[in-house]
Amino acid sequence: MQSALRLVAPIILICLTLSAQEKPLRLTVVVGGHAFDPSFFRVFDPMPEVRVEVHPHPMAYNRELKGTDVLLLYDMLDELPEAKRARVRRYLEGGGGVVILHHALLDYADWPFWTTEVAGVKYFRKAEPGQPASTYKHDIEMKIRVVKDHPVVRGLKDFTIQDEGYKGMWFAPNLNVLLETNHPDSDRPVAWISPYAKARVAVIQLGHGKEAHESPHFRQLVANAIRWAARRLN
Repeated sequence: MQSALRLVAPIILICLTLSAQEKPLRLTVVVGGHAFDPSFFRVFDPMPEVRVEVHPHPMAYNRELKGTDVLLLYDMLDELPEAKRARVRRYLEGGGGVVILHHALLDYADWPFWTTEVAGVKYFRKAEPGQPASTYKHDIEMKIRVVKDHPVVRGLKDFTIQDEGYKGMWFAPNLNVLLETNHPDSDRPVAWISPYAKARVAVIQLGHGKEAHESPHFRQLVANAIRWAARRLN
C-alpha cells in the first residue's frame, strides 16, 4: 500500500477558486503515516466552494475542530493519544461531518469507539485468534455497483475503476452500504454510511492512486460525500 510520494510539509492551506455567491466549505484533511500521489489534491477540483486545510500528523488534532465543516481522513495511524481522541469525539458529538477515504480505513485501530461505532470497519494488519489477517491488492479493475439511493451516490451509475482492493475486513452489522464490488480481491462493500447517529460519516474504500484520483466517478463520489457530510446535500 505504498505510493511514490511522502508528504512532509507543515500545515498547508489550499484555497480553491471560490465564487462570491458561495459560502466557503471548510475542509480539514488529515494525512500522515502513508505515502500517496500528489494527484490526490486534484480530487477537490470540482468543488469551487471548498477551502482545504491539510493537517499532517503529528500536528493533526492539536486544536479543537470547531472551525471545520468536514473532517476528511486520508491518514493511516494506529494509535491516537487520549487528548486528541477527546477533540475528535467532541467534534463528532457536536454533529460534525466526516469522510474516511481508502487507507484511512485502517485508522486508530486501538480505539474501539472509532472502529466499531464511527468507521464501522476494521482492517486486521496481522492475524488474531479466529481472525486471519486482512489483505490488499494493487492495480485491480473493480466493477462498482450502486446498491442504494442516497445523496452520496447521487448522479452515479455503475462504473469501473482501477484501484486497490482490501479483503477480509470486519464490518459493523448495521452499515448503510451504498456501493459494492464483486471483485475476488476486495470485500463487497466499498462505500457506506456509518451507523454513528450524532454526526454525518461517509466511508469510501476507494482512492489509492492516480488512476482512482483522476476518475470522474471517484471525484463525484468524494464531492457528494463532502457536501453531504457538511449538510449541504440532502
